[in-house]
Amino acid sequence: MTDDVRRGLGRVGVWTFAFEGQPAGRVREAAAEIEELGYGALWFGEAFGRDTVGQAWLLLSATSRMVVASGIANIALRDPIAMATAERTLAEAFPGRYVLGLGGHRVDDTPGQLDGYTLPPWAARSRP
Repeated sequence: MTDDVRRGLGRVGVWTFAFEGQPAGRVREAAAEIEELGYGALWFGEAFGRDTVGQAWLLLSATSRMVVASGIANIALRDPIAMATAERTLAEAFPGRYVLGLGGHRVDDTPGQLDGYTLPPWAARSRP
């Protein structure tokens, strides 16, 4: 994270899962209102709603100054090169306003399900 982004985070931010499953228009309105209230950053979780890149783009396009951060994008569900190029695209389109948080939480070998799809074998890890 660059010093510019660190400064842009502000003293107080918002972290939420509340955008999961909400219509895009409502998410855009909420993000704009959060920015108008003076918050420096908006961190969002990723579960079973929008993909982290799409959600970030939606939030960044609805705001003009606020930093938007994924907290976290699940690395077990993404190709590393695709994630890196998506981050680069967001950073170029919204300079100094996007922070990519990466991580994961699958710690056993139990096959996972998402919206009726079985996750690929590499999505389940034996160790965090």
